[in-house]
Amino acid sequence: IHVYDQKNYKIKKKITLKKCPVTWAYVNPVGFFYSGYKNYEFGLYDVVNHQVLFFNAGGVYKASTQLPDDVPVIETFRVGFANDRIFLYDHDNRAWYGYKIF
Repeated sequence: IHVYDQKNYKIKKKITLKKCPVTWAYVNPVGFFYSGYKNYEFGLYDVVNHQVLFFNAGGVYKASTQLPDDVPVIETFRVGFANDRIFLYDHDNRAWYGYKIF
């Protein structure tokens, strides 16, 4: 994770994600979001196991939230987060699905 300075757009720091419980091939590489919750700041969508993986501000894996087995498989993009929910866009059905994760 590259953190940029808002004033001069230079990199302030880099955060490496650590202790991920699944292989990185399972994770949607661009389905990343910031939750704002302490110790669960960063989230990623695990496409294979249908779960959301949470990492703290230091980049260390902390927990996961299991989603239903029938969630859409979103391998790239089409993932959003707002109001304590993860949103997944199913391109084939042209529909957004929202799941409360907090």
